[in-house]
Amino acid sequence: MAAGTSSLLTTFLVHPTSDDGGRVAARQSFDGLMEKLQVSRLQDRAAQLHTDLDRVLRVGLATLLHRYTGQEVVHIAAGGSSLDSSLTYRPDSTLRTLLESMCESDRPSPILFGVNMSAHTLKDRPEHALMVGLTEEEDRLKWHLRFDPAHLDAELLQRAMTHYAVLLDSLTTAPDAAVGHLGLLSEAERETMLTRWNDTTVPVEERCIHEHFQLTAAAAPDAPALIQDDLLHTFGMVNAEANRLAHFLAGYGVASGIQVGICLERSPELLVAMLGVMKAGAAYVPIDPEQPTQRMREMVTAADCLLTLTRGHLMSPADFAETQVLVWDEVRDQIATQPTRNPTAPVSPTDLCYVIFTSGSSGNPKPIAIRHRGVYNNLLDLNDLLAIGEHDRIVNVSSQGFDMSVYELLGLCLNGGAVVLPSVGRQRDLAHLVDLLRRHAVTVWSSTPSLLGAILNDLDYRGDDGTLPIRFFMIAGDWIPTDLPDRARRRAPGAAFVALGGATEASVYSTYFQVGAVDPAWTSIPYGVPMRNQRAYILDKNDQPVPCGVAGELHLAGMGLAQGYFRRPDLTAERFIDWSFGSTAERLYRTGDLARYRSDGGIELLGRLDFQVKINGIRVELGEVEKALRGLTGVREAVVVVRQAGATARLVGYVVPEADAVVDPDVLRADLMRVLPRYMVPGAIAILPELPLNMHGKLDRNLLPVPEAERSEFAASMDETEQRIAAVFEELLDVESLARNASLIELGADSMIMLQAMSRIDSHLDWQDMLESPTIAELAERLRTGPASRGVSR
Repeated sequence: MAAGTSSLLTTFLVHPTSDDGGRVAARQSFDGLMEKLQVSRLQDRAAQLHTDLDRVLRVGLATLLHRYTGQEVVHIAAGGSSLDSSLTYRPDSTLRTLLESMCESDRPSPILFGVNMSAHTLKDRPEHALMVGLTEEEDRLKWHLRFDPAHLDAELLQRAMTHYAVLLDSLTTAPDAAVGHLGLLSEAERETMLTRWNDTTVPVEERCIHEHFQLTAAAAPDAPALIQDDLLHTFGMVNAEANRLAHFLAGYGVASGIQVGICLERSPELLVAMLGVMKAGAAYVPIDPEQPTQRMREMVTAADCLLTLTRGHLMSPADFAETQVLVWDEVRDQIATQPTRNPTAPVSPTDLCYVIFTSGSSGNPKPIAIRHRGVYNNLLDLNDLLAIGEHDRIVNVSSQGFDMSVYELLGLCLNGGAVVLPSVGRQRDLAHLVDLLRRHAVTVWSSTPSLLGAILNDLDYRGDDGTLPIRFFMIAGDWIPTDLPDRARRRAPGAAFVALGGATEASVYSTYFQVGAVDPAWTSIPYGVPMRNQRAYILDKNDQPVPCGVAGELHLAGMGLAQGYFRRPDLTAERFIDWSFGSTAERLYRTGDLARYRSDGGIELLGRLDFQVKINGIRVELGEVEKALRGLTGVREAVVVVRQAGATARLVGYVVPEADAVVDPDVLRADLMRVLPRYMVPGAIAILPELPLNMHGKLDRNLLPVPEAERSEFAASMDETEQRIAAVFEELLDVESLARNASLIELGADSMIMLQAMSRIDSHLDWQDMLESPTIAELAERLRTGPASRGVSR
C-alpha cells in the first residue's frame, strides 16, 4: 500500500452484548499507533510463514489474551471475515504451530474470545462488548478500541495495545519460540516494574539479634524490657538471665549449628530462653504448648532439636524420646550458678536465628530456617517506620509458634521499648487484653485483623466508649476488612494503621501499606510495597513478569529470604528458585498468592492460586468470585469453596455482612448474576457472623459449615443457664433457636466467636472450658460444676 493511505486490515469482536431493550450500551473509543511496527515487515514475515497478515494478527491478539489470563483455549470472532477462530495453547505452542492448528468456522462459537478472562485484568467482566479495529497508516498499524467503560478498564486496554505491538514483533521475529516465553513489556515498563518499584536497598549494619539486645541492655540496664502481672523485668535483668542460660546450655553441647526447642507459656522465661539460645550460638525452635503431643513430637524431630526447654506440665520427658527435655523448674538452680557476662559463642548474621513451622499441604508441619540477617533487617525497618523508642509498649498476643510473635517479643526491645505479657492463661481474655492496653499505656498493637475486630466488637457490646492509647496498629496475617482501619482509629484517635504482608519464608513481613482514607471502591486493603532490602515480583506460570494490572503469582526476594526448609531440599527446590530476566537476577520464593500491580506500583492481593477449580470443565478462580462477592452492597467478608455432591461440584459462598447490614442470599446471587457468568455464581450462599479461624487467626476453610445442614430441634426444656448461653451464641452466630446439643463449632463458632462468648457468658471461663464443652448443654454443665459453682453473667 502507498505511504499515507489508510485501510481496514481487520476487526476483532469480543463477545458483543446489548442491554435488555436491545440497545447497544454506552461505549467509549480511542485510537493509537504502533509506531515501531511496520506493516510491510509484518506482511513479509507472514509470507515467509506461508500465511496472510490477517491470520497473524488474529493469533497475536489471541496470544495476548492467553498471556493475560492463562486461558488455554481462546475463541475469537473476526468481524472482517465473519470467521470464528479457535486456538488451543500448550506449553510448547509457537506462532508456527498455532497458525497450523488454528480452527476456523463460519458459525460463531458459543464461547467467544475472552469469556473466561480473569476479572483481575479487565475490571469486572470481560464478556461485555469490545471491538479491536486495526488499520494501516503510513506503513504503521493503527488500532481503534470501542468498549463499555462500565466493565472494561480504559487504562489497562491502552497498555494492552502496547503489549500487543511488542508481542507481534516477538512472534514474527521468532516464530518457533514458545509464546509463553516471549516478552510483553516495553523497556520502560521493565525498568519501572523490575528496578524502580524494587529500589529498596538501604545499607544496614548486619548484626545478630541478641548482639543488638546486649547493646540496648548496656545502654539502659534499668529500663523496663518486659512486664507481666505488674512485675517489671529490666533490660539488665533479662540480659543477665539470658547469659546464665546460654552458659548453661553450652555445657550440654549447644553451639552454632544446633537447634533448641522452646515450649513455654507466655512468661519472662520465654524471652530469656529465646535470647539465651541465640547467645549460645544456636537457633531456637518455638513450640506452642497448646498443640497436640504428636505434632510437637513431629516438630522437634523435623527441626532436629538437641534439647527442648519446657515446664513439666507442658511436655512430659517420657513422651519425647526425640529430644532431651529440660524442665525449667528442675534446672533453675543450676542455671542460677552460671556467669552473667555476655557469652562469646561464634555466631554470624548468616547463621540460623530460628526454625519455625507452617502447615504443609501433606498435613505435616514444614520447618522454615530463618537467618539472623533477614529478621534483624525486618525488625529494625519496622522500628524505623514506627519511630519506636523507650516509651513504647506492645502486648504479645500472637503464639510463639506464629512468626508475628517475633516482632511482638523482640522488635521493640531492640529500640528500648518493652513487651507486655498477658497473665498466664488469659491471652484470650478480651477484657484482660483491653485492661493491659490501658493500664500499661500500650502504644503499638500487632495482631491479625480478626483479633482486633473481636476486641472492637467486645468494646461495642459492653458499651465501653473509652479510647485506647494505641498510636500504631500493625495488622497482618489475613484479609483486612475495609471498615477495620476506621473502626480502630475511632477507638485510638490519631493512630496510624499499617497493613503488613509477607510470608514466614521471608522473615515475617515483606510489604507494607499505611492506610489513609479508605477508598469506598476498595473491596480489600491493598497489600502495599516492598519493605527495606526486600523485593517483590509478580510472574506468570512461565516466570515472565506480568504487565501492570494483570494477575500473576507473587514472588518475594531480598535479604529476608529464608535459608529454605530445614533439611528438606525437596521442599526448598519446589518453592525457592533462581530466576533471571534481562539484567535482573534473584533468588525467589513462590508464595502461591495471586496478585497484581496497581498503576502506582502498589501490590493488590487477589487470592490463592491453589484455590483454582473447574466447574463443569470451565476453570474458575475462587478469588475472583470472592472479590465479586466482597464488592456487593452490605458484604464485609466473603469466602467461596467447592462442595462435592456425588459426581457434581458446586460453588458455595460464605458471607459476613457489614455492621448493621441485612443481606439476603437470594438477592446476593441475583446481584452476582449481573457481574459474573452464571457458572461462576455460587449455588448456595450462607450468612455467617464471622469467618472461622484457626489458632493463628487465619481462615480455616475446614470449619466452614455446610449450608442448610441438619440441626437438632430446639429443646424447650433448657434451664435458665442454658437459655442464657444460647442467647449469647444466637447473637454471635446470628441464628435462631439453637438446640442444647447442637455442635457450636459446626454452626460456625470459630476461635474469635468463642473468645467473645467467653467474655459475655462468664469472666471466669477459660479457653479449655470452651474446647471441652462444644455444646450449650456441656458448657452449662461446666459452669454448674466448676469451682465455686460459677454462675452466668452478661
